[in-house]
Amino acid sequence: MSKTRRMWMTAFSLVPLLLVTSCAVGPDNQQNSLRPKGESAEKIMELFSPIFWIAVTIGTGVLIATVYISFRFKATDKNSSPKQIHGNSILEIGWTILPLVILIGVAIPTVKTVFELDKKAGPGAIRVEVTGKQWWWQFAVETDDYSLYNADGTAKLDADGNTLKANKVVVANELVVPANRQIEFDIKACDGETPVLGKTTDELKAANPCNVIHSFWIPSLGGKVDAVPGRNNRLVLKADEEGVFTGQCAEYCGLSHGVMRMQIRAVSEAEYAKWIKNLQQPPVAYSTAREGETPTNAQAAIEKFSCANCHAFDDSSQVSYGPNLTHFGPDYSTEVMGGGSIEKTQERVWKWIHNSTDWRNGNGIPMQSDDCRLGISPGKGKRCNGMPNFSVPYKYVDDKGKSVTLPGMSETEAKAIATYLYKNK
Repeated sequence: MSKTRRMWMTAFSLVPLLLVTSCAVGPDNQQNSLRPKGESAEKIMELFSPIFWIAVTIGTGVLIATVYISFRFKATDKNSSPKQIHGNSILEIGWTILPLVILIGVAIPTVKTVFELDKKAGPGAIRVEVTGKQWWWQFAVETDDYSLYNADGTAKLDADGNTLKANKVVVANELVVPANRQIEFDIKACDGETPVLGKTTDELKAANPCNVIHSFWIPSLGGKVDAVPGRNNRLVLKADEEGVFTGQCAEYCGLSHGVMRMQIRAVSEAEYAKWIKNLQQPPVAYSTAREGETPTNAQAAIEKFSCANCHAFDDSSQVSYGPNLTHFGPDYSTEVMGGGSIEKTQERVWKWIHNSTDWRNGNGIPMQSDDCRLGISPGKGKRCNGMPNFSVPYKYVDDKGKSVTLPGMSETEAKAIATYLYKNK
């Protein structure tokens, strides 16, 4: 057997292997754009399928013609110079017009689909503001106005004594939506207006420049839309059936890009209404002790490690530097955390709080920058990105030039916080 023939046989034998390998993981990877479960995804599939088979037909024809011509007209002693076709008007016009016709045939349905996917949502759609952060997703769901209450049942009041009201609920990484109803996502990157204890807006913007692009993608429900600093992009999706649909950031955004995931859980209208109503309730327990009360172990640990600097604990409507934890406790058995990549069990929660980067405990996710609570200061004017490693002491220099060392968190303290969070459902 000639060397050329063995090469071609080897190449063709790999094709079935590649097909079998790709098909084996397709149904179970939970991020399959070839199995559309939403209106937008179906439109994309309707565009993709015919173009794919056109490309396969053309590619197969070119491959067969190339192989045939290479053998049929190969140079021999009798035929060392193949016949030249330069100046053949029919051939030259044909292979110019045919690709043009094919491209026009592809362009028309493509442009039509692009405009269809860019349409605004109809009346009755749910509006959700999506913020891509390092490295997790924040969802602020628009709701009817509702009053804010404290954990003891008393109303939250403004400076004039009026009951405070809100018109949104804020969650992280997992969003619950009703099936068969349009969801209009307003997608942006970072959040320069996020309040942080002890920081003005200008100080926050200076310390945390919003310069990272993310890409919002839930393959089973629709296409990708970039989250770009300084602008808002729109995406309208609708799940055709109840279920959990997994998505991720599809634009490299730094240290933990590979595990910046999310879940969209489509449920019935009644279940969705129940979920919203629960988020509008005050927390089961306060994160800080009331005046005259002895702090619980969890409250003491939350204050000791300044958890409220980055997280909201007592108000579902508040955006925060880190995920809003007011109703962190799971309502469903398959909820996620840690950028949407870790199952939310109580054991995983306390281990994550204690040391999110610990490979031995099954986390091993680089949710922090190298200068974030690793025994050194992040530097004046800087902040940590992602979840710090609280298991080690933290050294820094305060505004007066004094060296300060914060203690590491014990496992007991981490478990106390995790237990508290699990109660707040």
